[in-house]
Amino acid sequence: MKTPVISVLMAVYNGQDALAGTIRSMLRQTCRDFEFVIVDDGSTDSSLQVIRSFGDRRIAVHTNETNIGQTKSLNVGLKLAKGKYVARIDAGDFSFPARLSRQLRFMTKHPEYAAVGTAAVMVSPEGRRIGIARRPRKFREVLLRMFYVSPLIHISAMMDRETVVKMGGYDEDFAIGADHELWSKVIRSGHRITSLCRPLVGWEVDPDSLSFEHLGGRVTEEVSEIIRRNAAELAGVDVSLEEGRDIFAIFTFGLQTLSQEQIDGAESLFRRIFASLKKGLCPEMTEKAVSNHLARNYLKLALHHMQQGRGDEARRALVGGQKRHGFRLTGLVLYLFSFLGKSLAEVLRRRGRR
Repeated sequence: MKTPVISVLMAVYNGQDALAGTIRSMLRQTCRDFEFVIVDDGSTDSSLQVIRSFGDRRIAVHTNETNIGQTKSLNVGLKLAKGKYVARIDAGDFSFPARLSRQLRFMTKHPEYAAVGTAAVMVSPEGRRIGIARRPRKFREVLLRMFYVSPLIHISAMMDRETVVKMGGYDEDFAIGADHELWSKVIRSGHRITSLCRPLVGWEVDPDSLSFEHLGGRVTEEVSEIIRRNAAELAGVDVSLEEGRDIFAIFTFGLQTLSQEQIDGAESLFRRIFASLKKGLCPEMTEKAVSNHLARNYLKLALHHMQQGRGDEARRALVGGQKRHGFRLTGLVLYLFSFLGKSLAEVLRRRGRR
C-alpha cells in the first residue's frame, strides 16, 4: 500500500457498541486515499473484534498493552500515522462522505493553515437533530474564543501532521482539554487554524449535557492553565489560575455565577490581553471586536432570566450590557421580547443552537 495522503486517527477504550457506525462512516468517504489508524487502549470488551471484522486493508490497528488514556493514545497514533494530514474522529461519532475530500481540498489550497475543522451536527439518542455546533472561520474570532473554549471541534479536525508532531503532539498533562491546548500551541507557534462552515461530522449528545458542568472542576483547571499560557505567550500578560477561572466562567457558566467584582476583573483582564497582543499576530483585532464578544455574555444572561420568567432582571442585564459595551440591536430586540414571557426565550435559545 502506497503512503496515504491522510491518516484518520481514533483512540478507543471499550467502545464495542459505538465503533461500527463510526468506522463505516469513514470507510464510505469519497476520498479513498487514507489509512485509518485505530489505537485500542487496552479494551476489555469486544472492541478489537469489531474493528477487525471490517477486514479493510486501510485499517491499521495498534493495541496498547495497558489502558493509558486517550491523550497518550492519540500521541501513539500520531507516531504511527504516515499521512501528510491527520484527521480525527472518536468512537460513536460519524463523518459525512465528503468530509475528507473537502478538508483535503482546503488544506492543499491553503498551506498557511496548520489545521481546519468543520461544523458538526448534534443528534439526540433517538436520532433527532438537536442543532449544529459551529466554530469560527475568521482568525480574529478564533483568537477570542481560544481564551475560553477549544477553537476547533476536535472530531472534525484535520491537521498538518509534521507541524503537530514537531511541537510534541498532544500535551499529556491534559486529560480533557488536550485538543484545546494543542490548537493553542499551534497558534502560539505562529500558525493559523480555521473551520469550514458546512457540517461534515456529527455526534450523539444528551440534550441535558450541553454544558461543561457535567465535567466537574478538572475542565476548569485545565482551561485556566491554557488561558494562562496563551496570555503569557501571545500578549505578555500574566494571568493567575484564579483569574483564568473567572475568564472561563463569564463565557461558559454565565455572568450569574460570579460577583460583580469578579465580572469587572475578568472583563478588564480580557480587554488588556487583546490590547497587548504581539505585533502582527492579528492585525484585524479591534477594541470593538473584543467589546462585541464580551457583550454577548449579557445577551445570554438576559435569556437566562427570561427562561425563568424574570423579565425585570433580563432588562437590567441588557441595560447593564449596553452601558458597558455600547448599543446592540440584538439587545434592543431582546429588551422588547422580555415583556412577552419565558416561552419565547426558550424558542430563541433553541434557535441559537442551530
